[in-house]
Amino acid sequence: MRLEPLIAEKFEMKGSEKSRQSLLDEKMGFQIKQPEKIRQSINRTIRFRPEMFERLTELAEENKISFNFLVCQCVQYALDNLEK
Repeated sequence: MRLEPLIAEKFEMKGSEKSRQSLLDEKMGFQIKQPEKIRQSINRTIRFRPEMFERLTELAEENKISFNFLVCQCVQYALDNLEK
């Protein structure tokens, strides 16, 4: 069951999908999403602690998304919610 329509209905939300998703994230925290389309990217090598790598790998497999897509979502969420 998708929660976005229920939340949109409960809060009588209007406007773009981004504003709906922002409210959803505020109310429910980080939500793992499915990829929509391929976007331009830049390759970069990063290092993970073994326990972090294992947890990210598990989450990616559980949600049937790529490791890379999950890491990009995590980084985007952190940037969007960074205190200024």
